[in-house]
Amino acid sequence: MAGNKYIAAAVASLFQDHTDSDCAVVFTLELDAPVKRSHNGVQHSAIGLRQAAITVIGDPLPVVLRHASPHFAAQLSRWNDGKREARTMCTPGCNTGRPELRIPLGSEAELPSARAAIRFAYTGEVHVSTVREVLEVRRQAAYLQIKGCTAACDEAIRGMVEAEESGGDSSEECGAADQQHAVLAFYACETLWSDADEDHSFQSLISAADQQLVSYFGNTLRVLNTPPLRRQLLDLPAVAVEALLESDSFGTDSESSVLLMLAVWMQANHYKTDAETRKRLCRLVRLVQLIKPYLSFVLPALAEDNATTKPFTAGWFTTKVSETAFISHFARAQKTERKQLLVSAKGSSYDIGSPMYSFYPRQQCVPEAGLTYHWHVSQEKLEQVLEMLQPGQEVYVNCTFDNGWESVSAQGFDWTPCLGLKHGAKAAGLYLDCKLPGALCMRGHTPAVVSSCARLTVARASKACVQQLFGTGDFFIVGQGWGSPGALPLRRLMAAGGGGGGAAVGLQLLAGWSEYLQGGKISGSLTLLRQPAGKKR
Repeated sequence: MAGNKYIAAAVASLFQDHTDSDCAVVFTLELDAPVKRSHNGVQHSAIGLRQAAITVIGDPLPVVLRHASPHFAAQLSRWNDGKREARTMCTPGCNTGRPELRIPLGSEAELPSARAAIRFAYTGEVHVSTVREVLEVRRQAAYLQIKGCTAACDEAIRGMVEAEESGGDSSEECGAADQQHAVLAFYACETLWSDADEDHSFQSLISAADQQLVSYFGNTLRVLNTPPLRRQLLDLPAVAVEALLESDSFGTDSESSVLLMLAVWMQANHYKTDAETRKRLCRLVRLVQLIKPYLSFVLPALAEDNATTKPFTAGWFTTKVSETAFISHFARAQKTERKQLLVSAKGSSYDIGSPMYSFYPRQQCVPEAGLTYHWHVSQEKLEQVLEMLQPGQEVYVNCTFDNGWESVSAQGFDWTPCLGLKHGAKAAGLYLDCKLPGALCMRGHTPAVVSSCARLTVARASKACVQQLFGTGDFFIVGQGWGSPGALPLRRLMAAGGGGGGAAVGLQLLAGWSEYLQGGKISGSLTLLRQPAGKKR
């Protein structure tokens, strides 16, 4: 049955009012007092110990709290019994003889949240606006046992977190993504979290935040290829990265992209982690689903790097070299062979019960129609290259994607469209380069190949776009490109470069590209296509 709204309003108005208050709350800090010394500078054993000095901060707060908090009710009961455990402090502005209950604070910065928690007892509302402030109030309310306040704080945080939209891919959305959204603020305040093992309601809040975090970041390709989201990934604490890695709903094109995302995070955050944290994160990557180049080359290299580096250096992948060999074998084995391999691994140190050995797929993030990224080469950049081109020389011009980068991450590799320009040629080449990402810190040459399903296009003014298709039968040598040297026919032979200058020379050099230059640039797209089911690249 709802209470009388007029009485409720009257009670709310009594906050910070002496009228009808049953006590006054005094907030205190306990500071170390200076060590006492004798006149000759030698410490006396009895008085040389550091003593706690109690300092009052803020003004005393008159309150009516015996019905709102068991904590205050117990203190008032002790007061009334004459035990005087909550001692009177004669503070200006308070009624003499009224109980003054001390609340020790860790620092003066906690004063606003403590007052806000007590204010809730009057108003039933959490009068703060940010996730951090609500968590601070929640912590004070839990300590002071303010009835209903922790639940109200949980509801407030849940509302803030669930109100946020996912991170975007467009430039406009990317600008908004640079702001700290509520779900990111929640994880940034991990030090203010309640112990979820003891506080089950807070565990429910963490679970809701985990879902929103996954929704916000979406999938590995969005994170790796959207600059603001990639920066936000680097700012996440380990507990947030763990939430992403363990979720089936966190999409990807390949588990190799999941491992790459972890490598990107580790490159920036290794120094913040301990061995146990690194092990917990690494075991969440479903290693048996990695593509062949990762199983054969990347995994062993990461394991060896961690085994040979000294403490506090960059090695972070915790699985041992011997187990990566077992995982590689297990991943390629048929069903019957896998069963026997599991039997053979019993009694070993291999973590066969972990997600590393899971074949359960994550949500596929590449739609049926493919995932398209647009790129361009500016007319100015093209002209500069053509002017420098010498007889017999061939150069490759990297294209730039709309996010400002020259490569797109997919399948655990970096992919860069490029144009091949050869002096005097009647056509230009169109290629797609494949490289190992720098975050993997792979040293030396990697003799690996990888297949990719993709479509590379170049727009033309009067005809359909030029299209280059790559399928499962096209194998890219890692560190090199694949494509066609005559994909882009030119209207005329490129004029000899290397000398002269001026606008006339520039126009002459660009004449052969008039079919492709539109709006001051050559434009095209790279579309990532789904790998056919059952294909292991």
